[in-house]
Amino acid sequence: MRKHSTIAAAILATAVAAVLLTGCGNSATETPDMPDAPSVTVTEVPVVAPVGATVTHNGFTYTVMSVAPGVPTLPGGLSGGSSSVANGVFIAITLDVTNNGKTPDTPRVGYSRAYDAAGHQFACSSGSGDYAWSVTTVNPGNSASGYIAFDVPPGTVLTTLEIRSNVVDDAGVRVAL
Repeated sequence: MRKHSTIAAAILATAVAAVLLTGCGNSATETPDMPDAPSVTVTEVPVVAPVGATVTHNGFTYTVMSVAPGVPTLPGGLSGGSSSVANGVFIAITLDVTNNGKTPDTPRVGYSRAYDAAGHQFACSSGSGDYAWSVTTVNPGNSASGYIAFDVPPGTVLTTLEIRSNVVDDAGVRVAL
């Protein structure tokens, strides 16, 4: 009887040693089967609308009417000033803006940003139509149309417009371009 328990103990010790040395049955290159973790994508501001849809932000309704890529120059401002020439090319985005408030207000779209697929951020060009927006007062219920432009390297494709009304604490709303 003692002989059987000694054999059983030896077999058990060999099995334990084998398990410890081989990593519980897996070789060093194998990994245990684990369920896939859910993927999480974090974005600061979600894309909320395609071109042609309306979005509301800070008392205004905005509609992106069109996107014109590859514009080499922009016309002069309200006072008939000189035209603006791009360092690269302008991408001009035409907007319709409606004042939803109860008092006259100015849509400050010059704080808006545009992004390409790689996440590069582009500011409105200072010589673009954003100046006209900064001096345009829209009465309650009325609308105005105009453009904002972004001076980007040739070949850049903008994918998202973030409409913002100030530079510091405004998360804005995003429109897919």
